[in-house]
Amino acid sequence: MRVRQPIIHESEYPEDIRFIVYGHSVPKARARTVGGQPVEQADGTFKKGKSHTFTPKTTVEWEASIYGQSLASKPPYPWRGGVALGVLFFKRIPKTKRKKFERSGGLMRPVGARDDYDNLIKTVKDALNGIYWLDDGQVVEYIPVEIEGKELHPGKYFSDLPRIEILVKFLDDVM
Repeated sequence: MRVRQPIIHESEYPEDIRFIVYGHSVPKARARTVGGQPVEQADGTFKKGKSHTFTPKTTVEWEASIYGQSLASKPPYPWRGGVALGVLFFKRIPKTKRKKFERSGGLMRPVGARDDYDNLIKTVKDALNGIYWLDDGQVVEYIPVEIEGKELHPGKYFSDLPRIEILVKFLDDVM
């Protein structure tokens, strides 16, 4: 299916968009398959029962939250070219790390946390499909994001305010 783009002058399309999604980030969970148990037929043979696959509720709800919070900043239409993406995940500070966080000057990373960056970023990319770009395969690089004069590399950080800071840069088709 071809997606028709309205005619919009390049000056109307932003060079980049930056926005914040508030909440506790949830990594992309694997799809679950249930059912498929053998069912006995009338003739005594067994047939594989019906099964279905679903995405866990927490993942679906978090993607919907990202989608909803990103609509206020969305571009006029999904971009067709390459995209550079900067994503910073700010996680809640555990009580056991509070003092160490304060001694660090407020910049500490959650090393060894259970949710890995790949699965966190996948949730964001899937939630923004069709709004900011047509397909997440258009994301060609991850870029740093500047916050309060500091350039932070994409990744996970601790903060008092759980959130995701997202920077989307729209790249020219010709590179």
